[in-house]
Amino acid sequence: MKTCIYCGGENAEKAEICLGCGNSLALAKGAAEGRDEFLPVNEPPDISVLTLDYVVENGFSYPDWNALSSALGQFPKEDWPAVCHEISKRWLLRLKEDLGGSYNCYESEHFLLLAAEGQAVSRAILSYAEGSLGTIEAALGPLVNRRIYGKRAILAFSEADDYYAYISHFYAEGEHILSMGIFLSEGYMHIAFPFTIVFAAKSVITHELVHNCIAHLSVPKWIHEGLAQRIERVVLGSQFSLDGELAARHHAYWNQQNIQTFWSGASFDRPGDGTQLSYSLSAILVELLSENWNDFLVFVEEADYRDAGQDASLKILGRCLGEVVGGFLGPGEWRPQRKAIAQELESKKTNGPARASLISWLPNPHK
Repeated sequence: MKTCIYCGGENAEKAEICLGCGNSLALAKGAAEGRDEFLPVNEPPDISVLTLDYVVENGFSYPDWNALSSALGQFPKEDWPAVCHEISKRWLLRLKEDLGGSYNCYESEHFLLLAAEGQAVSRAILSYAEGSLGTIEAALGPLVNRRIYGKRAILAFSEADDYYAYISHFYAEGEHILSMGIFLSEGYMHIAFPFTIVFAAKSVITHELVHNCIAHLSVPKWIHEGLAQRIERVVLGSQFSLDGELAARHHAYWNQQNIQTFWSGASFDRPGDGTQLSYSLSAILVELLSENWNDFLVFVEEADYRDAGQDASLKILGRCLGEVVGGFLGPGEWRPQRKAIAQELESKKTNGPARASLISWLPNPHK
């Protein structure tokens, strides 16, 4: 049988076109060769005055983004987008050397991509990314950070081992959950994921791109994840659903103590059953709170991670988050508690992922 690189469908060995999606079966995962394909630039900026220092860990090069951020002041502000674009291209070319094999760099209007799947697949990934960005901008409107320097970067790893080795740099020592993809905001904000098929890449990129687009907002983790799932469903054309078995698991798991780990965001990153249930509960909450989408967007813009968005919900939506959760889980003390959230955040700072969730190496575009 032939497996389609686009949709994952199985086809007869002699088939040339996938019966599931209609794409050519000529390509196999990782088999396509190619070359770097950057868009032409009339006058690339001279960044010879910058020293591109790298820290090498697990065979991967990580730029000193803090030093580069400080050095950016040597250039007029109007040149920053072009300078950052040139820096990010050189960074991806360095990662290409680290990975070897058939990896190449590709570029579209808003994205840079490092992948090993050849031109056709890489261009399909970029097309999906551009389409997803358009959907996100239409759905979230003014919440999307459009004033960025450089293009949004995507790393598509052909091997899961390489993916986990690369992202380990951004985590503290300890046990962490497996992932289908990640938005990394420490340093130059970018998306990384282990590539399997193009259709799966569309889902992952959309989800992580939502995080990328609202990373400048101080929203709690549950809003980040609930919104990402909501827009992922819009892009894929699927509907929200909750079966009885999953609902029963929620009722059995959550209590007035561990609900604070949900409000703080800590439960999303801890191995165990609570991770899946946290993502699920965030999706449920977004559905329950977003009947009026415009009001919901105002709420998102005002929501503060330090109280899980409670004050903004009361002020803008006229709803207590504890009561909304109680409508699903039943009677109980479900309200976000600032002290408990602060304690969880402090613990996460000490023991959890080292990457910062809301910090970019680039200057704040709102200042």
